[in-house]
Amino acid sequence: MALFQESVLKQQLSNLNDELLVPSWKQFKYYFKSTTTQEKILELKEEEFELIFGFSMESFYASLSNYSTEIQSVLPSETITLEEIFEDL
Repeated sequence: MALFQESVLKQQLSNLNDELLVPSWKQFKYYFKSTTTQEKILELKEEEFELIFGFSMESFYASLSNYSTEIQSVLPSETITLEEIFEDL
């Protein structure tokens, strides 16, 4: 986390009432740090990804291995225009 974000977070937390913060944090940890909850969140995220994009996250990551790591292979042509990019849409 960036230094600025940490300092803002610390400042905001210091403004909160400990009597409310501590029990809320315990409840949050109990639920979200649970292995079962984490597995369910991941499962739902993967299902939604597949519904939206039509393929699984696993197949997406597997397909990345087919791409070249050479920067020249992913740079666009120097002569390409916006019209060419959007003409098939």
